[in-house]
Amino acid sequence: MESVRRRGYGPASAVVGERGGHTRERILTVALNQFAARGLSAVSVQEITREVGVSRASFYQYFSGKDQILLELREECRSAAREFVATLHGLGPTREGFVVLRQWIEDWAPLYDRYLPIFAEWAVIGVDGQRGTSPLTDTITALHQQLAAILRNEEAVSLDSMHASIVLTNLILRFNFTLHRSGAIETRSELGYFLAVMVQLLLFPGTPPEAVCPRVDEPPEWVTRRVPPVEERKRSGRFEARFGGLSARAAGTVRALLSSTLRALTEVGYDRAQVDEIAADAEVTRTTLYKYFDEKLDLLLALSEECSYELAADARRFGRLDPATDHDGTQLRRWVRDSFSLHDRYRAVYRTWIDRSPAHADLDVMRRQVVDDMRWALHTTLSDLPLRHPLDVRVAHILLVTLIEEVPAAFAANGLPVDREEQTELFSLMIERALFARA
Repeated sequence: MESVRRRGYGPASAVVGERGGHTRERILTVALNQFAARGLSAVSVQEITREVGVSRASFYQYFSGKDQILLELREECRSAAREFVATLHGLGPTREGFVVLRQWIEDWAPLYDRYLPIFAEWAVIGVDGQRGTSPLTDTITALHQQLAAILRNEEAVSLDSMHASIVLTNLILRFNFTLHRSGAIETRSELGYFLAVMVQLLLFPGTPPEAVCPRVDEPPEWVTRRVPPVEERKRSGRFEARFGGLSARAAGTVRALLSSTLRALTEVGYDRAQVDEIAADAEVTRTTLYKYFDEKLDLLLALSEECSYELAADARRFGRLDPATDHDGTQLRRWVRDSFSLHDRYRAVYRTWIDRSPAHADLDVMRRQVVDDMRWALHTTLSDLPLRHPLDVRVAHILLVTLIEEVPAAFAANGLPVDREEQTELFSLMIERALFARA
């Protein structure tokens, strides 16, 4: 794939000339690199000008401020993404179709990497659980519609084109986001292969196994890959131990404080949540709150531990699924419904984990434990199936997270049905195709 860097809008003034145009492009490039390294909010105009080697006065010849830089970078990203999505054609349940799909998925990498801070900005979930506040939301929605139009012309695609488009786009974005956040970029080629196989089965469940073999220069063991379960980590359970011996009345107070904290995080987010308001909502004094919790972070840690235990139970339920006997999908649909309920309840906690705000080692441990729990469950359920296609539980986990946490919001943004029972049926079908390899 050729460079995805787009040309800027050009100098703000016609008299700036060719040299000024070069400086302007240099400012955009440096800003993009700094945003990628440190985040959008952490970079100042002064830091950009220092690295470029121009004065603040020179900077303002080209841009009115950092907001204009972000606006132009988002427009570059939008234009590059639309050009790239338009290159997809030739899909099908054949070796040739799989090669096309895999190459297209791989070619997302330089686009995503180039505009990492812009895509990462979109990945941050809003307070209401949606992404409507991200400036890139309209762009992603437009990509969904563009890709849907392409998929409608691929007659062999067996899903509704808009459903397939939303899942495919969000899955690829979540895949790249996860690799960057986890520091696992070196696994992109390997895991990208398994992602392509999974998407191929999602779109074309009748694809024969020989059509999805790795390339000749890739490890042949990929064909039989079933990743062993990860090493299980022990939970600290420090909040459970701290509150386990409380009286019924004290335990009720703690429960009220945690419930009020969860409401506050859901309504306004962690940064804007106030301890005084949490105490008032729980109908206790600030002094009573501090009797049980040191600070707001302590409340979040307790909620996160509670959430991680709930998600561990959710993973165990998935691990008890038996696709070989669950012919009508009743077990799977029940699991999807339960997962929706958990996400609705704890989405504010998920948000702090995804955003890594606040940053805390205990939160990182809980987040990793939740991932490990679900990978264990996937391995348990899938290892006994007579699967004919390659599968990697790390990628399978990304699919489940994308379906439960992201796709419903994308459906709403595109005006699709948001009825949970309809989504339960659809997502269960997708899981059966992509993971259970049911045609």
